Amino acid sequence: KEQIKKFIKRYFTVVWLRYFKMQIPFLIRHRGVFQDLETWIVWGNIALSHQYFLHKANSKNVIKDPIKLYNYYSRVASVKVERGINASSIADISNIPRATVIRKLKWLVKHEAIKKNKNLEYQMKNKGKLNKKISENFILNQNYVAEFLTDIFDYMKNSSFRI
Repeated sequence: KEQIKKFIKRYFTVVWLRYFKMQIPFLIRHRGVFQDLETWIVWGNIALSHQYFLHKANSKNVIKDPIKLYNYYSRVASVKVERGINASSIADISNIPRATVIRKLKWLVKHEAIKKNKNLEYQMKNKGKLNKKISENFILNQNYVAEFLTDIFDYMKNSSFRI
């Protein structure tokens, strides 16, 4: 851990360049799926909330089969969690105006990426064409993250960049 931190500090611009080569296309791919980045941020808050409650539910052995990379999104989205996140919380967390958050939530509900529960909280939903695109994007992005990390470790081990 300390070696990695030291490497990043010493060769910050090299690491930053590799990071941006990963991050900018990452954001562009999300914009392509969600039509704009604000909608992705709204959906992302719901996905993070779902992951939080899924983690809590995991202690109750809710998940029976192993989750793998290729089925990660569909398996996680299909697990029913007790709670969600409301529009006001999303607006507070994201700094997106509440009216805009509500408009984005309506779009996501319409495209069956999320659902609203009886407590007016939003949760992930595993239906619709948009979820297929989200899942494909997730797998693609995981490959790019792995490539980024591999490049950094390769720089540390095999290049002229040394600590």
